[in-house]
Amino acid sequence: MIVPHSQKSIFSLRLSSISLYIALLLILGLTLSHLSLFISHQKRKGERAQLKYLEEKVSTQQGQIKNLTREVNDFEQKMRHLFRLDEKLRVMVGIKKKAKESSQKQSAVHSPQSTVYSPKIRQLYCQIEQLKEEGKVRKESLLKLEEDIHQEKLRRLEVIPSIYPVRGVLSSPFGLRWGGFHKGIDLVAPYGAPIRSTAKGKVTFSGEKGGFGRTIIISHKFGFSTCYAHNSKNLVEKGGRVKKGQVIAYLGNSGRTTGHHLHYEVRRNNIPSNPAPYLNLNLNNILKFSERRWLDNIL
Repeated sequence: MIVPHSQKSIFSLRLSSISLYIALLLILGLTLSHLSLFISHQKRKGERAQLKYLEEKVSTQQGQIKNLTREVNDFEQKMRHLFRLDEKLRVMVGIKKKAKESSQKQSAVHSPQSTVYSPKIRQLYCQIEQLKEEGKVRKESLLKLEEDIHQEKLRRLEVIPSIYPVRGVLSSPFGLRWGGFHKGIDLVAPYGAPIRSTAKGKVTFSGEKGGFGRTIIISHKFGFSTCYAHNSKNLVEKGGRVKKGQVIAYLGNSGRTTGHHLHYEVRRNNIPSNPAPYLNLNLNNILKFSERRWLDNIL
């Protein structure tokens, strides 16, 4: 029954149970249809979001692969450079490898196992870790080589004239003198002062040598030789071996002299060199040495 608000007459509407059932089915069908459309829309929306996420993930991983590939290439280039440097330095100073480097050992390297990383990225990470391990080994090798080179330099410095033969005052330098050429330097010190060998070597002459008086000549490695003249007494004989700093004679005025002093010469390949730079030569001041160019090939 329907009662209108106006003055119109009241009328009634009768529905059979079947009609009501059909109406309910229609309403339910429409509801389910709308619900299905809504679910389908949400599903497609989720799929689009998932697709976008996957696209972003692929793009990110492609960037990671590119960066990691570049990093691997950089590491490999550095390793090759370090290896060449290691070999070059060993050849320069004549130091051989005592054993196979530990870099040849296979070290346990773990690549990321997370599903976040693609197999390609995990492979690149593994390569990077292996290169890092190789870098550590190569660094240790170079540090050891640096120490070996230092020790080798010290050993070689033992056979190169590099100390004062006697502590005294320079009275006559190397070069032109009195219309001639002075092939060494003269050092004035108290009579009888000890004269020391300026490098390790072998005595090739010990005795009287004309105007030089009592003289000692010592042969060293790398073509060096040294001469000590006007001695009052020689303490070593020809053929004897001497150490750096060993007392070999006493200062005097034998031969033609104007007073007691040491005449000291340094020769390389029998060519006179100015002894002054050799009087206090060591690894700290060697870079200031005027003849450093050829000396670098020795040290």
